Formats: sequence, C-alpha cells, structure tokens
Amino acid sequence: MNDLAAVSAAPTEAPDLIKQGEQILAEAEARLLALFTQPDDQAEHSRLPSILPSLKLLRAARSAWCGDGHDRDKAQDHLRLVRRQEQIQERIAASLKSTGQLLANAAVELAACRLLLRNEPLTVEKGLISLENELRASLEELRWLLSDLQTPPLLQELGLAATLTRYAQRFSDHYGIRVSINSAVSLPRLPVTVELAIFRIIQEGLRNVARHARTGHALLALSSLDRYWIIQISDHGRGFAPEDLVDASGLIDMQEWAELLQARLQITSAPGQGTTLTLRVPTDVS
Repeated sequence: MNDLAAVSAAPTEAPDLIKQGEQILAEAEARLLALFTQPDDQAEHSRLPSILPSLKLLRAARSAWCGDGHDRDKAQDHLRLVRRQEQIQERIAASLKSTGQLLANAAVELAACRLLLRNEPLTVEKGLISLENELRASLEELRWLLSDLQTPPLLQELGLAATLTRYAQRFSDHYGIRVSINSAVSLPRLPVTVELAIFRIIQEGLRNVARHARTGHALLALSSLDRYWIIQISDHGRGFAPEDLVDASGLIDMQEWAELLQARLQITSAPGQGTTLTLRVPTDVS
C-alpha cells in the first residue's frame, strides 16, 4: 500500500507565495476594484454585493502584510482565507457548469419546438417529454448541490452521530453507493465547530469515493484509541498511486479542516486495492 500521509504533512503555503504575498494581494485588490469602474451594466452590478466581503478581506490582508512589525503569520492566514474562498467559488462554478449548459440547451430546444409545433406536433411532444426528464434530473442535482453546501440542520440540534447517519442515507440514495456505519464508540457531543469540521472531512472523503473509487460500497468506521477519536472511510474500489493523483484539491480541503482540529489525516491507497482515509482527532479538542 502507498502511504500518502506526506500529503497531510506538506506545508499549506508554498514559500514563493509567502515571498510574493504583497504583490498577489495588491493585484487581487486591483482586479476587484476594477469591477466598480466598469460601465453600469445590470449583470455586472448584480455581482457587487458578493465582491464586498472579498475586498474587505483583501484589504485586511494587505494591512497585516505591510503594517509595522511585519506580522507575516497573520498575513499568511489571510492569504489562506482568500485562496480558500477562491477555491470554493471555483468548485461551485464547476458544479453548476453542467446545469447552466443544460438550461442553455433547453432554451434552444424550446425554440425549436415552437417552430415545429404547427406541422410536427408528435415530434414536439416527444421532445418536450425528453426535455422535461432532463430538467427534472438537473433540478435534483442542483438540490443536492445546494444541500451539500449548507451546514446540516441536524448538526447543532442532534449532533454528529445522528447527522452522519442521515447523510449516509442521503449519499446512498443520490450516488447509489451503500455506506455502512460501524461505530465502536458512542461519540459525545462536541463543540459544534468541531463537529462541523469532522463532518466536512467525512463529506469530502465520501465525495472522493463517489468520484473516483468506482465501487458500490463504502465503510465509515468510528472508534477510539488512547486519547484519539479514530474515523475511517474505506472502500474496495480501484484505488490510485500517488503519481497518478491529478487533482489534490479535495485532499487539501480535508487537511485544512484537520489542521483546525489539531488532528492527523492519513490516506493509504494502491491501484486495485481500494483507499482508506484515517482521521485521528484528539479527544480533548475544543
């Protein structure tokens, strides 16, 4: 088995990014400010409210970077926040791309139906039935995406264990991958921010199973050892070799959540031998 624990030990920020941080922040702020000077256009104007938080964050990062004392650690934290926000926006955009394309195709198909309606009503009827099915499937995918982005409503009320049970069922229904939960411990209630971080790691781990494993079953196991909660997601799918890893964004997401918990994240995999993700969370995390 190839141990990918080195991924979790790798520094989050590359040295060259730290060195060039002030320039990166200045250029990013300039690009955002440029949007305010564009001609008054309704489509562009509608995006301004979403830009304001980014602009405020960038200015705070520049202040921390350039201020007296050169608080580079604080500036690095701001850089990470900016980068994470951009990555999240890119991921959402990529997820919505197929939905947007489907809506564009639907508009074209509806226009074609209008032209054929008088002379070829049966063709139009078949086309509309097919289009309706496609739109319903797209709507279901959009609902899943939105619910996946939101904080689980049960988390604060019922805790992590109940939330995982509900999510595993929803995940199975959506992807057709059965998720078995094997819990050797009864997880106590933890601070909601801790439970959310653990949930996001598990969520991303299961997403990776759906994207890459090509399997119909995954196992989520909860246990304890010494002063750690042990959480494992394993599958018997196709696995992978480290050199074949093309997109590590999901691993980076999980590692950054793990850092918030002062936890250790380890991934082992090999071609044809499945993948196991192991998260060790200190029991005294707060």
